[in-house]
Amino acid sequence: MHGNSSAAERLKNLLHELKQVDGSEVLVIQDDLDITCGIVIQTRVQKLACEQWGENLTLDFTHGTNNLGYHLGSFVATGPIGRGIPVLDFLALNETADIMTEIFEFFKRTNPTTWENIQTFVIDKHFVEWKVLERCFPDMKVLLCQFHALTYWKRLLGRKFGLKPAQRDVAQRCFAKMMYSKTEASYLRGYEELSAFAKDGHSSVLSYFDKNWGRCCTMWANYARNAYFSAGNTTTNRIESNWNLLKRLLGKETSIDRMVASLLAQQEGVTNQPSTL
Repeated sequence: MHGNSSAAERLKNLLHELKQVDGSEVLVIQDDLDITCGIVIQTRVQKLACEQWGENLTLDFTHGTNNLGYHLGSFVATGPIGRGIPVLDFLALNETADIMTEIFEFFKRTNPTTWENIQTFVIDKHFVEWKVLERCFPDMKVLLCQFHALTYWKRLLGRKFGLKPAQRDVAQRCFAKMMYSKTEASYLRGYEELSAFAKDGHSSVLSYFDKNWGRCCTMWANYARNAYFSAGNTTTNRIESNWNLLKRLLGKETSIDRMVASLLAQQEGVTNQPSTL
C-alpha cells in the first residue's frame, strides 16, 4: 500500500483487530510486488444479514472516498423495511477481472451455504463486473440497473450518432418502451419503432442496439426481467444512498485508515437500526 506509512500502519492494526472479532473476515489482496490491490471485509452481522436477505444483492463501486485512490465497493441486500444493508465491503485499486474474482471467491468461501441462495445481482452496465459475476455465480441472474441503462443510452445518443434533438427523443422513447414493456409483444413493438427510425438514415443506431443491448434484453426489459426475484430493485439507488451517507461523513481526501474506520461505523449504524436484524 502506498501513501502515509502511519496511516498504513493504523489500517493494518485496525484490520488485525477486526480479524480477532468472532465471525469477522478480512482478506488483503497483494500483487507480486507486495502492493495492496484490495481489501475485503465482512463482519458477523453482515453474514447474518446476507443469510436472511441475500437472495438479491446489489453491486456497485464508488470513488473519491480516500486519499490513495482505492475504489470502494459493496454487496447490498434489501432488508424487511426496504433499507439497503451492506453485507460485504471491499476496496480495490482497480476494478480488474483478477481482483474482482478474488473478492467474489472470498465471499463464497466465507459464506459457503448462503451464497448458493443468491438468485440475482443488480449492477450498472459494467462489462467486467457482469462477466466475472456470471463466471463466479453461474446459477444466478445478473440484472441491469434500469436508471443507469436509460442514462447511458441517452448519453450515447447525444455523442455517438450525430442525431438532432428530436431524433434523439425518438430513439430514447423507443428504448424506454422496450424497457418498460410488460409483454414480449410490447417489447417487439418498441423494437419495431426503433427499426423504422433506423431505416430513415440511422441504421448505425439499430446496429449498435442489436450488438450491445438486444442480446442482453432479459437483463433490463421488464417483460423478461420481472421473471426474476429482485427485491424490488430496478436500480442501484439503495447502494448509492449508502455511498452518499458515507461520503458526507468522510469529507474529502480522507486517509485510508479513517475511511475504513468510518465504513465499519456506518455498518454498525445500519445494522443496529430497528427492524434491520
